[in-house]
Amino acid sequence: GDAPLVIAGDIHYDQHYLQGSIDDLLVYNRAITLGEMDSLYRQSGWTEHAQIAHYTFSGNTDDSGMYQNHATNNGATLTVDRFGNNNSAYHFNGTSSSILSPLDCPQDTVSISIWLKPESDREQVVAGWYQNNSLYDDPLYLVESSGRYYSKFFTTDEVQGSVDLGVIGSEWTHLVSIFAGD
Repeated sequence: GDAPLVIAGDIHYDQHYLQGSIDDLLVYNRAITLGEMDSLYRQSGWTEHAQIAHYTFSGNTDDSGMYQNHATNNGATLTVDRFGNNNSAYHFNGTSSSILSPLDCPQDTVSISIWLKPESDREQVVAGWYQNNSLYDDPLYLVESSGRYYSKFFTTDEVQGSVDLGVIGSEWTHLVSIFAGD
């Protein structure tokens, strides 16, 4: 598409690649509720009609959702997931690996649920949409400062704010971001 979803890479600046692992990424075409977030955390996901992509990363980058938005792996390596299953998550080297999904940037509200295990305390992209090699809309950045992580959000290359995510450390952490459309 014109504005694909980039997972763990920063094709705009070529410097904020994620160093760490990602397991189970879901994208919904609406704002999910607190109850649904809790269900995603406790039950590791569910299937329902508003899900537009589901990357389980169980041996590949295929979308197990109904729309089949299969992604392309660009140098990420399979690793152990949050449950200890081999080849069921992807590890990113922090310098060049990413996953590219053909899922276009939604024009309306979108929710992203992701399991993350960071290994670096530098600024890095978890996921974001890009168009023509430049930032298109609201990437999910992680920024570490004094042992705490923050999510920065942007519109057209300008920082609009940040949210304190607390201390993540090197454990698997569930993040949910909801982006409101225009």
